[in-house]
Amino acid sequence: MLGPDRRRTVGGGGSASPGKTGDVDTGLFGRQAPFGGRPLRDVTSGRDIAFQALRTFYRTRERPERILTNLPLKQLSTRDAGRVRVLVQECIRWQRLFDEYLNRFTGKRRTRISPGLKALTHILFYELLQDSTVPAYAAVHSAVELAKRKISRKAGAFVNALGQSLSGSRLDVSPPRELARRESFPDWMVRRWETRWGRERTTRICHNLNRGTGTVLRRNATLISENELLNALPDTLSLTPLPDSDCFYTSEESPGLWMQTELFRQGALSFQGRGAGAIVEWLDPRPGEIVLDVCAAPGTKSRYMAEKMRNQGIIYASDSSAERLAVARQDETRHPATLIQWAVKDATRDEFPLADAVLIDAPCSGTGIIGRRPDIKWRRSPRELPVFAALQTQMVTHMWSFVKPGGRLLYATCSLEQEENWDVLEASRKLLEHFEIVSPPETFPDSWRREGLALEILPDREPIDGMFGFLLKKVA
Repeated sequence: MLGPDRRRTVGGGGSASPGKTGDVDTGLFGRQAPFGGRPLRDVTSGRDIAFQALRTFYRTRERPERILTNLPLKQLSTRDAGRVRVLVQECIRWQRLFDEYLNRFTGKRRTRISPGLKALTHILFYELLQDSTVPAYAAVHSAVELAKRKISRKAGAFVNALGQSLSGSRLDVSPPRELARRESFPDWMVRRWETRWGRERTTRICHNLNRGTGTVLRRNATLISENELLNALPDTLSLTPLPDSDCFYTSEESPGLWMQTELFRQGALSFQGRGAGAIVEWLDPRPGEIVLDVCAAPGTKSRYMAEKMRNQGIIYASDSSAERLAVARQDETRHPATLIQWAVKDATRDEFPLADAVLIDAPCSGTGIIGRRPDIKWRRSPRELPVFAALQTQMVTHMWSFVKPGGRLLYATCSLEQEENWDVLEASRKLLEHFEIVSPPETFPDSWRREGLALEILPDREPIDGMFGFLLKKVA
């Protein structure tokens, strides 16, 4: 997030001191005010869109990005559209905590309100407690007027009373003691993490996932050197190289601002998490090879592999979802790689050509990317984990038959869950023949390399996407 951390001092919790990077106990939210302290230029329409998106999410639990594509974001400036995305994302991230505060206001153990009124109260909580870019009086007034227009005058009166209580520091907004409520996570998720990693480590994981990863970009080394990139940067944007890579960077600026640059439009920069990049680097696709990327959408790993292969060889990039694959192909104008062939295929049953390397970036619960997809907290259930694990194991066993002798298969997820990671590795060891496990390279940080068997990136030390992977080589 951008700008200085200037959370308001509101309510019985006392003064909210600015958080420090890596310190779990220096602030409840641990995130910064968006867009360098610049408020929405068109507050009303932007807030309207955020309200509609949140109301739909609380009603349907549909993916926020899908919801936003059906709303008129393009009518806003890039900065204001980015602000709307942040507003929606952060309200979803902190919805359990905001519900806790709402219960304190009503004096009820559980306050039952409509999805629309819930959306409005969450916007108000976010703007008054976490975001210093909108004056308190403006936040309350706009929320009240929106409640009157979209719901009822009675709803407007309720929102006004809540806003006055918040802005007048009469509502207790001190952090709850219970970890799941304080960090706004579902109970089941925190319980299983505490069982596996203990309370202290789980606290760090929850805290870092709530901080998010910021904007992470990858440089296309075939198009531009690091010196050329840094010299071509606009004065308004900046990049910080990641210490364990020569082509990944973090930025405090929003993705929307980067998308306007010629560097992005020409394919010199792309959005990709460091862990996702590490998966490609470990598979190590080489010029002239045949590569299968069987869960390819949205295509970022396929394109990174194409760069590694210097556009020599062939990548069969497939996905079972025609819709997701169509989105991946939309990026072809920035990445005119001729070696990628796209197709709709099912990695559990369809036929594929024999390949030197196979990448299975498997469908999963996604609990490792909650930092940038907080909706996953509320859209996932523990009942889904064995279903995912069965599908993932089926993919590994089916795709193993398309690996050439001497070839390799890399399985990866962005999940933190045992069932989807280590249990799939154990099942693969029992079900497959003629393989050896390849250890993660020593160039990766020691904290990523687990027991010489797998790569496991946990967001317990820093805000980074969680990733897991193992690499098998087929032997005669």
